[in-house]
Amino acid sequence: MVDRNQALDHLAGMYAQALRLDDQGRTASDIAAELGIDEAAVDPLLRIGAHKLARVMAQDGAANAVADAECGSGLSGE
Repeated sequence: MVDRNQALDHLAGMYAQALRLDDQGRTASDIAAELGIDEAAVDPLLRIGAHKLARVMAQDGAANAVADAECGSGLSGE
């Protein structure tokens, strides 16, 4: 299973950067300044980024479940 940091690597740069800054406890003002965006855009950026991150992590979990099922399928007839 992929961890949060690995999943962040699969996101577009600004989403990943914003989420990492938020994880560090940075304020919306700090995140806006770091990314060069308006402070009003930080909350939507974090919400969309969190949604995209959840999808990446869910897709990885689904891929692992399929791989586990395929590996086990040959053993069920033994």
